[in-house]
Amino acid sequence: MGDIKRSKWTKRFFICILVILILFTFRNFTWYRNKYEIKKLVNNNLDFLNECIQNGTYDKIYELEKVKDIKKWPLDDNEFFIDFYYNGYGIASNTTYIGFYYISEDKPIGFQGYPKNLNQRGKGWQWKELSGDNWYYTEKIADHWYYYESDF
Repeated sequence: MGDIKRSKWTKRFFICILVILILFTFRNFTWYRNKYEIKKLVNNNLDFLNECIQNGTYDKIYELEKVKDIKKWPLDDNEFFIDFYYNGYGIASNTTYIGFYYISEDKPIGFQGYPKNLNQRGKGWQWKELSGDNWYYTEKIADHWYYYESDF
C-alpha cells in the first residue's frame, strides 16, 4: 500500500515539474517570437519607416500591423526618441512592454527615452534595478532602430 501512495506522489511531482518547465519554455518562446517579429517588421519596412521619420509623418506607421502606440520625446541637443509600442502582457506592477524605437543619435537608450546606465549584454544592452525586479533590454536592429523589452 505504501509503494502505491509513493508512486502516486512521484507521478504528481513529475507532472508538476513538467508543467513548470512547459510554462518557462512558453515564456522564452514568446520572448523570441516577439523579438523575431519586431526585427522582421523593421527590416522589411525600413525604407518606409525612415521616410516617415524624415517627413515627420509618424502616424503613417500605424499602417503597419501590430504597432499599437507611437510616442515621441525630445531629448537634449535637438535629438529625439520615438517609441513604437508593439505588445505587452502582465498585471499592474508586473507588466512587460515590448516594442521598438527610433533614436536620432543612433545609440541605445533606456525605456521611453530615459537615459539609464545600460550595460552590454550579449548582442544588446540591459539595465536592472539594484533593489527591485524592474529590468530593461534593448538590441540594435538597424541604424537608429532598436528592439526593446522592459518589465516594471
